[in-house]
Parts: sequence; C-alpha cells; structure tokens
Amino acid sequence: MSAVALILAHAKVASDAVPQDWLLLPPSSLPDAAIVEGSHHGVPTLTLTNGLASRTFAVPAGGFGTIALSRSGFGSNCDAGGANFLRATSPEAEMRLDGVNYSIGGLVGQSDFAFLNMSELPELTSPAGAFRYSAHRTGAPTARYKPPRGLTLSVDFVAPEGAPAAHRDVVVTVVYALYRGLPLYEKHVAVTCSGRGGSVVLESLATDVLRLTNEATGYWPHAERGHITGASTSGRVHMASEMTRGTKDPSRGTTRLGPDESCTTCTQGNGALLLRSVYPRGPAAQLGPAGFHGRSFASFRTYVLLHDSDEAERQGLALRRMYRTLAPQVTENPTFLHLTDATEAGIRRAVDQCAAVGFEMIILSFGSGLDMESTDPAYVRSVAASVEYAHSRGIELGGYNLMASSRRVGHAGDCVNASGAWNGAACLASGWPKAERRMSEKPDLLCVGAACLASGWSDGYFRRVKDFIEATGLDAIETDGPYEGQSCASKEHAHHRGEGSSALTLRRLYERNMEFYAWCKERGMYVHAPDPYYFRGINKDGMGYVETNWNLPLWEQITLARQNIYDGTWVKAPSQGWMFVPLVKYHGGWPQCCVEPAGFLHGEWEFYLSMYFATGVSPCYRGTRLYDDEEPASEALVQRYVAFNNKYRTILHADMVHLKRADGNGIDALLHVEPSRAAAINTTLRVPLYYSGLDDVASVSRMGGEATTVRLRRDFSVTVRVEMAPASVAWWVFESPPGSAKRADASQRSVITHTPGLPGLFDATTKT
Repeated sequence: MSAVALILAHAKVASDAVPQDWLLLPPSSLPDAAIVEGSHHGVPTLTLTNGLASRTFAVPAGGFGTIALSRSGFGSNCDAGGANFLRATSPEAEMRLDGVNYSIGGLVGQSDFAFLNMSELPELTSPAGAFRYSAHRTGAPTARYKPPRGLTLSVDFVAPEGAPAAHRDVVVTVVYALYRGLPLYEKHVAVTCSGRGGSVVLESLATDVLRLTNEATGYWPHAERGHITGASTSGRVHMASEMTRGTKDPSRGTTRLGPDESCTTCTQGNGALLLRSVYPRGPAAQLGPAGFHGRSFASFRTYVLLHDSDEAERQGLALRRMYRTLAPQVTENPTFLHLTDATEAGIRRAVDQCAAVGFEMIILSFGSGLDMESTDPAYVRSVAASVEYAHSRGIELGGYNLMASSRRVGHAGDCVNASGAWNGAACLASGWPKAERRMSEKPDLLCVGAACLASGWSDGYFRRVKDFIEATGLDAIETDGPYEGQSCASKEHAHHRGEGSSALTLRRLYERNMEFYAWCKERGMYVHAPDPYYFRGINKDGMGYVETNWNLPLWEQITLARQNIYDGTWVKAPSQGWMFVPLVKYHGGWPQCCVEPAGFLHGEWEFYLSMYFATGVSPCYRGTRLYDDEEPASEALVQRYVAFNNKYRTILHADMVHLKRADGNGIDALLHVEPSRAAAINTTLRVPLYYSGLDDVASVSRMGGEATTVRLRRDFSVTVRVEMAPASVAWWVFESPPGSAKRADASQRSVITHTPGLPGLFDATTKT
C-alpha cells in the first residue's frame, strides 16, 4: 500500500477585498506614527501623524503651539476629510506656580477666534509671560503595559524672562504619544525643579487645552454635568484621562467642557467650545531638592480620541478599540462565582462545583467572612490551603477587600475636613451613606467616611494586604471603596500636606491606590474594582446599574439587566463591565429577588445564564453554589451554557452592534461582530505523486475523513481542492486503493512530513 501525507498551514493574510476601514483592518497594515517636518506660510511646522489622526505644531522662533488637530483616512464612514477640529490656538498646558499663572507654550495674535486663518501664522507670537519653547525630541512610548508601536514627541519649555528666581529653575516637559492603528493621542506633563533658587509649589495644572470647532464638540453637545460622555451622537472629540472616575460631579472629574469667552463671533454662541484636561484640585506638589514631593512631578495621562463619524455605534466601536489596545487586560473575562461562604468547607464545595461545570474563578465575596488584613498565622495557613486546593482543581481564587471608603481607622488615619473633624461623623448621624450630603462648604468633601490612603496608617494597611496575598497565593482581588478618591485636609499625614495634595496627585490617596493596583498586576492578579481605572491596571468595573435593582422580583431584574448590558456596551467591551446575579439574599426583597429558594431549575436561573453567556458579560454569581447536588439536571444546565461559552468564546467576547433595546414588551437584540482581517483560502493545488510510487489512481482522504478515488495525470500528479479558514491547519493522505497496481520502479521507503513551526504535531510515517 502506497501513501504520502501532505500538510498545509494557512496563516492570517490581509485580503485586498476588505474595505479600507481602520476598524476592519489589522493595526499592522496601517501606517506607523511619524514626525513630518514642513512649513506653513514660511513658518516651520511639525506634524505628529499616523494616517488616522494628526496634531500639527507651528514652531516660529522661540514659539511652539498647536495649529491643527485632524482626523483622516481609512474609514468607510469617514466624512471628516481631514478637517481641522481646532478653531483657535491655545496653550499646550497651563499651571499655577506659587500663585503665578503661566501658559505653557501656545501662540497669540489670532484676529478671530471662530476660525484659524493660516495666512496669519507669520504674525503669531509666544504669549507674554509664558513658559517658552526650548527643545524637542522623539522617542518610543513608555506605556504602563506593553505599548503598541508608536512614537513620542517630548517638548521642553523654560521660564520666561523676569520670572521669580525659583521659577527659573523649573522645566516643563509636555509629552505627546501617537500609536499605530488608533486615531488618538496620549499626553502628559512633567514639571521638574532643580531647586537652585529654592522649592516651588505646583498649585494647579491643566494638561491639555483645546479650542474646538462646533463640529468637533457637536452643535448640541451631548454632555452630562459638563462631561463629554463616552460615546454620543454628536461630537468628534472624546477626552478621558487615566484618572477618569465613576463620578458624575464635574468638580471631581478631569475632563471639562465649557464656554470660551474669547470667541465673540462663534456662529452658535461660545458655549461648550473649550475642552480642558485638568486636576480638579491641586496637585499642590512642593518640588525641589528639599521639596516634600521631590524634584519632579508627572501628571496623569490624557487620551484624546478623534472620531470620523457622528454615528453612536461607530464612536463606541472606536472607544472599545482604544481600551482593548491600550489596556489589554480588560479583555480577560473569567467566569466566576462570587462565593459568600469563606470557610474551608464552603470553599472546597464551591471549588468542586466550579470544576465540575467549567467555571474558572472564585472571588470570596463581601460578607463571606474573608479577612485580607488578618495577620493570624493559623488563618493565613487556612486560606493558603484553600488556594492550593483550588489550584489543584484548575480554579483561581481571589477575595474582596474594603479599601478606604466607609471605614474609620482612628484619628491618625481618618480623612478629616478643614476644621479637623472626621469626614464621616456627621454623615453617620444623618443617614450615611447618602453620598450627596456635604460635610462642609468644601465642594469635594463628600459624606462617605473614609480612611486616608496617604496617612501613616495606610503604610501598615498596604503591607498587611500584600503580605496576606503573598502568603496565601490569591489570584484575584476585588477592591471596594477607593471610588473617586476622597480628599483629606490633614497637614500631619505621612504622604500629603493638606487638601490640595491629598486626593489626586503623585503618591497621595489616588496614586497610592494605583501603585497597589500596579503591584497586583505585576503578580498577574485579576483586579475587579468599582472604578473605571482601566489605564491603571484594573480588569473590570461595573457595567452600570442601580444596586437596589437586585432587590426586585427576578423577572424585573432580568429586564433591567438586559437594558444595562445594552446601554453599557456602547462604551465598554462586554468583558469590561460586571453585572450581578443574586443567588442568595443581597440587600432585601427575599425570597422573590433570589435564585434560591426559587431553585436552579427555575426559568429565571436559566434565563440569567443564557443572557450573560450569550452577551459575553461575566457577572458576579453571588451565593454558595451554582447548582443543587441533589438535582443532576441543575448541574447539566450550567454545564450546557459553559460549553456554549467555550465553543463560541472568541466571538462572544468580541464586539457588539446594538440592534434593539429591551423594553419588557418584545425582543431585544445585540449582534456580535469580529472582522477576520484575513481571507479564507478557496483554491486548487497540484500535488506531484511520482515519488510516492502511486501509478494510475489514488485514494485521497482529508484529515482522516472519508476517502475518494482520483486518477493520476500522465505526469503522476493530481489536483486537490483546498478550502481552509484563516490560521488553520489541514492534511491529506494519498494511498493506493485496495487491489490497485504499483509501479514496478517503486522502492521501499519511509516518508515523514510536518508543517514548519509545528514539529511533530501532524507527523505521518508511511511505507510503500
């Protein structure tokens, strides 16, 4: 019997048939970021561009300012046509140093603030008293995660003549980054003080200032209390920072959209035309060799995404691409049980159930009894034993911990207001946690009651939690209560001085929380959090819901959950937002609000499973078990939906197109989409069989399938029809049919073939 094995591997290759739309193309097929030198009306220019977005700077003698912000190319719906979204020049940044306000760069002299006439460029000059351009350089991005290919432009600015002596020791560096395959730029500001003239205090800082066109913000801007929403049906510019939080209070957000009083000729009025990225308070950083905060301060990073359409779906797709590219950990989406029983026996039962049905993780829930701040050796060993058992069954184990809000740790570690009183005391007496009640006239002292993560107490707190994680080997953490970063007016705490430097600056409350997240990510931990700190390491935050919804009857919960998924996935990938399933009692409403005691074979439970697995959203299944051991059908039910998830996981966790929102009266619909960015192969292949010894006919089978007989040509070759999906492997076996004749010159030999790069995977040994 004669035979030979033929093996083919099909790699992903971009197809010429794919429309030239950046959302359908692989980033590798799009242009790299580059700096293009040029001139406009005799004025030197620099353009930072990647073919999708560009920012152009004019660089006259001693000056530096943005003159164009454009979106162009590679979009099937792109109607921006490279239009300039700027109507006027602005400073590259703004700061207040020791009571003195400074512009950082920028150009002035424009005659009309409704549009920028490029013929006026030779007349524009640096603002009087502004930090002036010194030098620029390019480099590679230094994203906190493995960055995509890109380019940075760092621009140095020095103090103006006549500035105070201490200010003449200050250098401001504005850093722009542009990445391949994304129509956005990233920006941050660094302030360094050499200190020869003494220390300085950076009282306030705006890292980006944009005077936008009406088209860029939308003629009727879709804004919420001064914020640009994540995606909207109007507006071409989405601005967010890594410090963007869940708050709806503009006084605590970093993105500000407001009027531009300088424009008296704007056709739709001057409202909502000035976009800024700014610290809500502070940073109040004392800089210099003897400064409390060291010599240098680096700001949060701002991300400005430029849209090519006003279509809400397309804007949402772009926003989700941004998160997946720059914060890739958000694509991790384990299926997990939010376990409410943290005893050793309870954990083992839950581990066995998760392993049986295919769940991947357990997070020990709030109220479960887990104490991640414990230093009791016996307790630590007990949790470590549970982690080891979970790992032996292929299950990851994590736990919930309250970070800072809603707790009091003593005067030395509590957040205090300007009078020195504890922020939460009056709040508790007046119906805490009604967060909108104010503790004082200070606009950011919310009535939440919080421990200060920049106090000496927090040093011990972080050490205890880290020691617990290291000793037990936990794989995940759910943090609760950092929220928007509570402020603290204490001037005695170890890591800040007063309100200005407490909540939102380097190594203060916010940054110390972010450093903890970075530590968790270095350990490979999954981080489940209530705040959208995606760019600082978290994997997932809330999809968006009203917590008391889970106290309602189950079918009402389900309809509301379907609405939440539909609404939340406009601005989040399905893997970015967690939802909830109350297997057991949550706040109230028992028994009609819980899967138990309704039962695991009740219709609501299956609807929950089908809803979440079919949308790619992984909720907190909160309870003690996933099925009833006494009812085998309840175990099979969960297994069926997990198997469905595993089979279609790639497309289920991809992107969504929104079709119809749930209203309780009919169908709702979401479409999962994932461009292949490669073409399937459908062709023919000539296979020479002379050296196989086959003569007249051959029996051909594909990948062990049913054999067919083909006749060899006079040159001993056959033609094979090849149909293969992208990134697939296939093989065919050719052998002489039973009873057929061999060629007389056929020799005894062995043929071994395999696909290069896949040694041994599909080896075939045959003999004539």
